[in-house]
Amino acid sequence: MYRQRVIFNSKWLLVMLLVVLVVYASYVINVILPLWSIITGPEDYNVEKNFSLRSHAIVSVLQWSRINSECYLLPVLFPICITIGLLNFKEDLQTYFIFGKNRFDSYGKELVRTMLLYSLTMSLIFTLGHCLIYIIFYLITPLTTDISLESTSYLFNFMVPSNLFEGYPVYYFLTTVILNDIPIIFSYTLFFCVSTVYLKNNLFLFAIFPTVFSFILLYGSNSLNFEYGDLSVPFLGYYSNVFEIWKYTVIPLIGFVIGLAVHLMRVGENDEYK
Repeated sequence: MYRQRVIFNSKWLLVMLLVVLVVYASYVINVILPLWSIITGPEDYNVEKNFSLRSHAIVSVLQWSRINSECYLLPVLFPICITIGLLNFKEDLQTYFIFGKNRFDSYGKELVRTMLLYSLTMSLIFTLGHCLIYIIFYLITPLTTDISLESTSYLFNFMVPSNLFEGYPVYYFLTTVILNDIPIIFSYTLFFCVSTVYLKNNLFLFAIFPTVFSFILLYGSNSLNFEYGDLSVPFLGYYSNVFEIWKYTVIPLIGFVIGLAVHLMRVGENDEYK
C-alpha cells in the first residue's frame, strides 16, 4: 500500500503539466505573439513583399531550435517541480516514519528505499513532461530540418553513425531528454529528499531550499568557472558527448551521501527509531 502511495502520488500529474505549460507559455509569449503581430499587421508595402516577409516569419518560428530554446526555463522550474513532488515525502516523514518505526527491520534501509523510489518516480515524470513538449510540437508543426544533424557525432561521440537522426529531429531531442533528465533529476531529488529530512518541520524552508540551492549552485558555478553546476547546458543538450552527463550529478550525490550519513549517525546516537 505504501509503495502505491508513492507511485500514484497525485502531485506527479501537476509536475508533468507544469513542465509542459511553462515551456509552451514561454513559446507563445516570446514567439507566437510577436509572429501574430507580423501576420495581422498593416500592409505598409507591396503585397508580394508582405507575403514573402510573413511566410518567412511563419517558417522561422516553426523550427526545432525555437521550441528547444524555450526550455531554458527548465533549470528554474525543476527545483519547484521537485518541491511539489516531495510534499508527500515530507508528510511521510511526519507520519509513516514515526508511526511505523517499530515495524521497520531497519530504519535506514526503509528511508533509503523510499528516497530511491521517490527519486526514480520524480525523474521519470519530469522526463515524460519534457518529452511531451517535443511530441506535441512534432504533432502540430510540419517537419523541420533546421538542426544540424551531424548531431550524433556530437551526442554519442562516434558510437553511432553521424547521420542517424538525419531528417528526424524529434528522435534526436527525445534521446537527449531521456539521457539528460533521468540521471540529473534523480540525483537532485535524492539530495532534496535528504534536505527534507532536516527541514520537514519547517514548511517555508522546505519550500524554498531547492530553489535557493539551485540558484546558489548556478551563481557559484559561473563565478568559479565550474560548468557542471549550470543545468541549462544538459537540459538543452549542449554537452559535448553523452559521457559528460554524470558530471552534472556529482554535487547533489555528494550532498546526498553526506546528509544521509549525518542523519543516520544522529538517529543511531539518539536511538530514536529503535
